[in-house]
Formats: sequence, C-alpha cells, structure tokens
Amino acid sequence: MKKLKLFFLLLILDQASKYFTQGIHKDFKIFALNSTPNTGTFFGLAQGNNLFFIFLTLILLSLILYFYKKEAPLQYPLLFIITGATGNLLDRIFRGYVPDFLDFKIWPIFNLADSFITLGIIYCVYKTFKEK
Repeated sequence: MKKLKLFFLLLILDQASKYFTQGIHKDFKIFALNSTPNTGTFFGLAQGNNLFFIFLTLILLSLILYFYKKEAPLQYPLLFIITGATGNLLDRIFRGYVPDFLDFKIWPIFNLADSFITLGIIYCVYKTFKEK
C-alpha cells in the first residue's frame, strides 16, 4: 500500500508541475522555467515520433513491471522509473507531447518525470553493484 501511495503522490506531483508551468518562461541566474513541448525522447532527440514513443513506453513498462514483481530489493527504484514513464506516457497520449520546463542552461530541458526515471535508474545500478 505504501508503494501505491508513493506512485500516486509522485504522479500527481509530476502532472501538477507540468500543469502549473504551462507557458511559463522565467529566467533566473543559473536556472529557468522554460515551458517547452517535447514530441521526442530524452535530450529532445527524435522529435515528431510521439506515437512510436507511446508504443515503446508501453512495451518498456511491461518489462519493468515484470522485474518489479520478481526483484523485491529493486522495487522502490523501479517504482520511480514506472512513475516517471507513466507520467510522460499520459502526456504523450492526452497532450500529444511531453511538457519539459526545468532548464539549468547547461543541460537539455527536462521535467520531474524525467528526474524520477533518472533517479530510479541510478539507484537500480547502485543497488545492483552494491549487492555484488
């Protein structure tokens, strides 16, 4: 039950952040909120392939859910990946793009779902190597 609550909490946080930053372009010294539609993948690569990424995400989510059930020690990091992928998938389906808005000016613009995926992957790698 805790994991399900965490999933929905993170998903709501992701979706709310995308909603409230729509159309915002505010520049700070080393950071900006820069609302940008992304129909591609990470780093804005492969733009205009939204439908392909919907199907790819569904396939990858199926694989990750399989491992989620089998790998108890990795369930929390996999939950972060599942949540991020679900958030971006919902955007692709209902908006036709993924809203990116976090702009650190030295890195491509991204969103919270992207951060969840990245943190989940880093933690999975860490846990895997730590146990060996």
